[in-house]
Amino acid sequence: MRYVLVMSGKGGVGKTTVAANLASTLSSIGYKVGFVDADLYGPNAHILLGLPEDIITEDTSAKKLIPAKTRDGIEFMSIAQVLPRGTGLNLPAERIRDIILTMLKFVKWSSNYLVIDCPPGSLDINLTLLEQLQGKASAVFVMQPHPMALEDLLRIVDVVKLYDIAGLCIVVNMANLFPQRERVVEEISKLGLDYIEIPWDPDLTEGVHPDKVYFRQLAEVVM
Repeated sequence: MRYVLVMSGKGGVGKTTVAANLASTLSSIGYKVGFVDADLYGPNAHILLGLPEDIITEDTSAKKLIPAKTRDGIEFMSIAQVLPRGTGLNLPAERIRDIILTMLKFVKWSSNYLVIDCPPGSLDINLTLLEQLQGKASAVFVMQPHPMALEDLLRIVDVVKLYDIAGLCIVVNMANLFPQRERVVEEISKLGLDYIEIPWDPDLTEGVHPDKVYFRQLAEVVM
């Protein structure tokens, strides 16, 4: 199984939208795809992927959880499935680590690709993921083309390098809305990674759209 971390230096740049559409596009091509919503404090990928049609069950003989599946057949794990809104998530770092390890190691995945929607920045959650997947995963970085997002992106790229995670691509989201686009793109081109630009697209506010050309391009880079 290939692990793909979808990461961003800051929140609100469209990371979950990119992650969900990448998973959907890989699935539409014919791959078996799993999806982990690792943004434990803001889990919302289920809104885009569609609520799972079944619930998490357990294979007692293997002592592993069996993930739910979305309507499109994507295996799916999220804290939102077991912790309803209003209950809050106020756990020490050790418990957060346990939840992440469970999602990675104690789930009976049958996927070719496991897309992991990471929280923004270099929180304990991300450091746990990077430690566990060191040398075994690749990363897609999502940003918007303005100077603050660029600064945060450069920092998260530096962190990922420390864990021998291969950077695959930078996705520049809402590229046509920012006047600093050309300067920012010039800076990220120095990193030597592929980059894909996504324009502001109102379609992306609802559901997934694996037919969009830029998500096909992203899937090709990941494959």
